[in-house]
Amino acid sequence: MSNNDDTRPGFAESVIKSSTAPAFYAQIMNQPSRRTIFYLLKILAIVSILLSIPLNLSLVSMSGRILQAMEAEGFPTVIIKDGIAEADPPDRYHYQDTETDIQILIDTQIEGDEATTLFKEFRPHMMLSRRKLIIKVDETGWREYELHRLNSMVLDISTFRTLRRILIALSLPLFPFVLLVFNMANRILYAMTFGAFGWLFIGMRSQRMTFRQIFQIAIYALTFPVFLDAFLTLLGWNVPYIFSLFYLLFLIRGLKLVPVEESADTTAPTE
Repeated sequence: MSNNDDTRPGFAESVIKSSTAPAFYAQIMNQPSRRTIFYLLKILAIVSILLSIPLNLSLVSMSGRILQAMEAEGFPTVIIKDGIAEADPPDRYHYQDTETDIQILIDTQIEGDEATTLFKEFRPHMMLSRRKLIIKVDETGWREYELHRLNSMVLDISTFRTLRRILIALSLPLFPFVLLVFNMANRILYAMTFGAFGWLFIGMRSQRMTFRQIFQIAIYALTFPVFLDAFLTLLGWNVPYIFSLFYLLFLIRGLKLVPVEESADTTAPTE
């Protein structure tokens, strides 16, 4: 372990100094790469959690609204046993959400080709007939499942309430995780791409820096643009090229303000 660990800036200090203190980039450019990646992981974790909040709220609102509408329109109790579905009441049930266009169709009095024909007519996302479950794959395709493959079950509005609770519980960790994985890959690609530009930039200024040092600076230069991009996204504002513009400005600023004597020190510290 390096004996200068105590002088390294903490996470909060790094977030602030990466946007406000020019000398900061010279301080971190020779630190261990794993520390830099871990810093990026932490800021993207914060951003991913923030961005997942409106997604989770939207899921809760949309699923609750759909569930209430299905119940108000008299969703039947469906019993599936020995590969046959029976609904109570037996009348055809067709639900279509006006906002998302989600459709559910239940008609347990038809089967075979008649069920497929009915599906083609309505194109619902899910259709249950007497012996088949048909799921819409895309605008032109669907998949059919014979009910004899399923265990006996009762399908009613309480089933959808349970599914909604499970879906919401899964989305709480899933949305941030998916966003984190996507953002991590995306931002590292940005750092490598803009780092190549930085390599050309320092070459024109006759600075001596390794690509590893440029990459370190490129990661920390992401800080302000990442938080700005998240803030604008939460506000619902789409400003073209704002992220790339600010990132380029912070990267050039970081590279320009590294003293020549610091950039010439290409020796990595002992970890």
